[in-house]
Amino acid sequence: MVASAIYIMDLKGKIIISRDYRGDIPLSATVKFNQRLQESENELTPVFSIDGITYIFVRESNLMLLAVAKRNSNITVILLFLSHILRVMTDYFGEVTEETIRDNFVITYELLDEMMDYGYPQSTESKILKEYVTLPRTQTSVSAIVVDARVAVDNTKTMAVWSSSVPPRRRPTSPQCHIYVVCCFSVVS
Repeated sequence: MVASAIYIMDLKGKIIISRDYRGDIPLSATVKFNQRLQESENELTPVFSIDGITYIFVRESNLMLLAVAKRNSNITVILLFLSHILRVMTDYFGEVTEETIRDNFVITYELLDEMMDYGYPQSTESKILKEYVTLPRTQTSVSAIVVDARVAVDNTKTMAVWSSSVPPRRRPTSPQCHIYVVCCFSVVS
């Protein structure tokens, strides 16, 4: 099974998120899909081919997941993979809607990268993926960041934060402070 690209689209065919795994599909492929979608209204079959490109899609509430393949691919496996993507996103976000995809686009890209590599499916189990792709914390306090730390004060009253997981022989001789910055981004389109 080889899928060249995965697109998450709204019901009108507007791309919300796209991930091109192989680079062998032209950008005009989604335009042809949208034209076919507009022509056939609700009677569009989930698998069809135009100009040597196979389009495989599933609908979920107000979204469509579209897989595009240029090679001779196993369509059943691709359809199963698309349903696994929906199941994993449901496990992560609660419900899969356009708003939850837009709100969690970074996590969605990370999930797509972990679930498929160069067009071949990898891991699609939510429990395994949650070890690699974690949801961002909504509230973080300083005490949560520095949970397992000690504060050491030397003779010059310089303060440093030492992690208790660092063995004593590897601790630096000069006082140091390590700060981890966690950034959250929101995209409004």
